Amino acid sequence: MEVPKIHDVGRVLEKHRRLLPQVLQERLEEIKRISKRLRKERELSFYGAEDFIPTEEYDLEDAELAIREAELVLKTVQAAFEST
Repeated sequence: MEVPKIHDVGRVLEKHRRLLPQVLQERLEEIKRISKRLRKERELSFYGAEDFIPTEEYDLEDAELAIREAELVLKTVQAAFEST
């Protein structure tokens, strides 16, 4: 499987669900939700929009949510490696 060159990998993970370790399959819906949300937020935070200035729109709570979700994905992937 080639590594996708996209920011939201949820569809790719779903497509190859049967190849994923069980621990990833069990959390796949949550990981897909996180991937989709972070893709949208990443685009806005990098590029902004006419009516969206990243430095004015994001706060500490947004940063903490992104960190918690990234940690959840990291721990899930680490558990997948440990189980193989």
